[in-house]
Amino acid sequence: MTKEIKPVDRWGTFNYFFDKIVEQTSLGPKEVAVWLAIFRNGDSKGMATVSKKRLLRMTGIMSKNTLNRALAKLLELKLIGVVERGTNTKGKGWKCTKWWHRAKRE
Repeated sequence: MTKEIKPVDRWGTFNYFFDKIVEQTSLGPKEVAVWLAIFRNGDSKGMATVSKKRLLRMTGIMSKNTLNRALAKLLELKLIGVVERGTNTKGKGWKCTKWWHRAKRE
């Protein structure tokens, strides 16, 4: 039986993202900015509810299409996950899935 994997600290996740993920993937500055904006709004489990409109403001990305491409790339690389779809009054729930990168099995 596998024991539960517990999350690591935020600094560990942040460092891992830059030291491993950014250096070893083809992420551009827009994808990095979007991941950071989601991460910045995340709770202790990596869950962040942030709208695309807010992501546009936080990242300085000017086009919704560019933001959607950045999100699609992060989803494709499994660096984020969609937790729930938003509506006009509710933002999407995003999860920084690499939050669990260095967790130890206890």
